[in-house]
Amino acid sequence: MSTSLPDCRAQGMSFSTYRSHRGAVFAKAKLTGPDDSPAMTSITRHVEEKDRWLAAIRSAVSAEGGSAGKLVIYIHGYNNSYDEALETAEKVRRSYRYTVPTVLLSWPSRANGQGYVFDEASIGWAQQYNSRIITDLAEVATDITIVSHSMGARALVQGVLDLDARRPDLARHVKRLVMASPDMDRHRVLRDGGEIDSLLAFGRPEGGAGERRDIVVYTSGQDRPIQLSRMAHGYARLGSTECKYSVDYQDRDVPKPQSDDCHATRQRDNFWIIDTSRSPGPDSDVWRHSDVFDSCTGRADLRAFLMGYHDRPWRQRLDWEKRPDWHETPAWKDRVGWRLVDDPTLERDGVCVEWVPD
Repeated sequence: MSTSLPDCRAQGMSFSTYRSHRGAVFAKAKLTGPDDSPAMTSITRHVEEKDRWLAAIRSAVSAEGGSAGKLVIYIHGYNNSYDEALETAEKVRRSYRYTVPTVLLSWPSRANGQGYVFDEASIGWAQQYNSRIITDLAEVATDITIVSHSMGARALVQGVLDLDARRPDLARHVKRLVMASPDMDRHRVLRDGGEIDSLLAFGRPEGGAGERRDIVVYTSGQDRPIQLSRMAHGYARLGSTECKYSVDYQDRDVPKPQSDDCHATRQRDNFWIIDTSRSPGPDSDVWRHSDVFDSCTGRADLRAFLMGYHDRPWRQRLDWEKRPDWHETPAWKDRVGWRLVDDPTLERDGVCVEWVPD
């Protein structure tokens, strides 16, 4: 589903960098290439009516096999063209061991590094459409995972909060949330009673223990676009790890190397916040904004999360209780976080080895 202006001048369909005055457009992308490799080509065709589009998804979701009931939604981030968003959506789809129907929510990013302000405005403009379609999809699938990248985390968070508030009967169909390199205010999301608490407990953070969603956040101290966003906004981003821009001024005095671990937060059931700084991909670019999708360890960890495995050898826990110099500091005593460390079994000759459970 796209809120970008459709471009049908060539064969098939693409989407421009501008907003669609007609609202949401529904389409289906056909990917072609070897079964065990990423797609080599793709073609997108317009689906005229939303009802037909939802019916096709309902049919795919109800198909027999390991994916019955499952659906993946991917929301791209800042500075992404439609083709780039489609490519990453396929990486997310391939993170499963079997085929899972996958929906890309495409919004009008300018696909330009200097278009940050335009993108902030456009993802906010598209929120009503994104929230509405997340609710519609919760009616056709009972086991939904939503994955976001960068600025797309804003659409994920608000879209799920809207679902929780408007259709609590459908809210439990959204079972897993993944935020990779999220460009959001860290304190706003992680503070007590903030978005994470609400999302974990289906919009009712005061509800206490019980059924919860699984949520993972991938953050990094090496993520350069997040560093620039942090400087522009004046405070730490959810996708950053450093203490320097923390709302809590006590954090700003934390010495190195601990000051690189300010993503650590209080313990929450079914919630993991993980630093990917130590897991660059074989072909990573200098921006380090896509470690989860580019690094072998990141891909393996995402796959493990989607399959319900949360205790993997490459995921190292930051345990502040084992640091005597911090044990007596109340602000850090009960914090917990993780980092990814390279696992040599996940890479061979510069190529990632697909992880599968024992």
